[in-house]
Amino acid sequence: MGPWSLKPEDPWPLEMVEELKKCFSPGGPEILLTLSGPLGAGKTTRIKQLAQSLGMDSNAFSSPTFLKLMEHRHFGFRVLHMDLYRVEDSAELMRWGLGEESAALTLVEWPDLLLNAWSENPHWHWDQHWRLQLTNDHSGVLSKVSKSFIQSKV
Repeated sequence: MGPWSLKPEDPWPLEMVEELKKCFSPGGPEILLTLSGPLGAGKTTRIKQLAQSLGMDSNAFSSPTFLKLMEHRHFGFRVLHMDLYRVEDSAELMRWGLGEESAALTLVEWPDLLLNAWSENPHWHWDQHWRLQLTNDHSGVLSKVSKSFIQSKV
């Protein structure tokens, strides 16, 4: 599955959207989607597009830059939207209680801190990791990170 090259006008790949929809069913996978790229590359815009593709209210998804963490519900399942641009260290992530309550879908903008601290935090668990790397022109490459990477991190 994938990787996909995405232009700014391209929708999320249907195959990927269908895979993500599985997290909203009992016993479904817990999925992490990380979005990286420079300021203004379209990370929040892409999250809004994804929310709409998943049948969620895309207007509820705004940039959490100053709030840092926003929680949503979809079919009763927890969806987290994080922006780690202003987060100083992994201790702040721990204070948020990551891993204490499961989330069907976790969306993370500026994920480097989370990814670097993942191996140190055995309570953080995701069954799948998808990554979107964006560029200044709002294009990007979407890929599913290998399962072996995920298992080595937990």
